[in-house]
Amino acid sequence: MSLSAREESLIRKGQEALGDRASADETNRAYYEGSQRLAHIGLAVPPELRKFELVVNWPRVTVDTIEQRQDVKSILVPSDDALADRLRVVWDANNMESELPLFNRDKLVYGRSFLSVGTNEESREHPLIRVESPTQVTVKVDPYKQKIDYAVRLAPLDASGMPTMATLYTPMETVVARYSAGRWVEVDRDVHNVGRVPIFPSFNRRITGE
Repeated sequence: MSLSAREESLIRKGQEALGDRASADETNRAYYEGSQRLAHIGLAVPPELRKFELVVNWPRVTVDTIEQRQDVKSILVPSDDALADRLRVVWDANNMESELPLFNRDKLVYGRSFLSVGTNEESREHPLIRVESPTQVTVKVDPYKQKIDYAVRLAPLDASGMPTMATLYTPMETVVARYSAGRWVEVDRDVHNVGRVPIFPSFNRRITGE
């Protein structure tokens, strides 16, 4: 079953937004991995000596040092101890102690990070919480309501770099689609009726106007 024209339009807008950020994301990751080499400043280095170049990877040192200080030690809800216990169960069920460092590291490297929440068919009491790659997810935020209108996840990619699967998150539904014969075809539709988009973004050093 093909998606509606509106749903295809939202996926296309998400694809364009990710494409606009792809170059900056690649550069930021290269700095973190130490593969982005600085240009020589007033120094002439013969080609035969460039194999001795040293990359002092301060971006990774800085990011990892900050990330290691952001571990969650406990979950407290002063007005409701039982709620805190239930949240801890969900936290443990999703292995968030191991996943949260990825979320924090993405925010420091790319400037943004995302968590998704989905229905757990095996246990409705334990929703699925996943850290999503910022290179695969984009959100559309209403600046006046300060709410997310929709979010799009595009992955995996084919050999040409085009997405083969898409997930569209809306306040009432989460739709999974596959790209086939020039069209997005529905694979799964979760009508959750939550009333808000089940994607939670976090931004690093956000300023007004961005």
